Amino acid sequence: MTKNTKKPWQGRFSGETDKFVESFTSSIAFDKRLYEYDIQGSEAHSMMLNSIGILSDKELKDILSALEKIREKIEKLKFDKGLDEIINFADDINKKFNDHAPWNLKKEGKIDEMEQVLSDTAENIRKIAILLLPFLENSARVILDFLNINKNEQNFDNFSNKLKKGTKINEIEAVFPRIK
Repeated sequence: MTKNTKKPWQGRFSGETDKFVESFTSSIAFDKRLYEYDIQGSEAHSMMLNSIGILSDKELKDILSALEKIREKIEKLKFDKGLDEIINFADDINKKFNDHAPWNLKKEGKIDEMEQVLSDTAENIRKIAILLLPFLENSARVILDFLNINKNEQNFDNFSNKLKKGTKINEIEAVFPRIK
């Protein structure tokens, strides 16, 4: 008896499947079995960080809400919707960054406030990159490398950790270049 190796998308496209697509989709069944443990670990770690005062109640609520939305999307196999939640989170961070306008804070001599905005933004970019790991692993790792995150900390187990004060950020080229 031969194993059925037909892909869900076969018959819709001509030619062979791109190697990247084969690689990307090869672990979905395995990843689906593990996602709940990743989310539970992130939830528990976040609650612990809140209990010792590292995360505020609002930060905890935001993290738990984002994790729950991602869980719901994964359970329904709506990976695109999970990615939408990450993009919405990134949009919120971008709006907050623009609203606080650190470039204006610098001009106004509000250096402490500017540094806090930049620190919060870098921290949220770290969280976004970790959330992107199951979807865009290579791009997420470029972002995490940019933030000088150790390779062994580039995972969901470290989602609730924060960037260390004084972390130097590397120079980077566009992770997602604009299409011309």
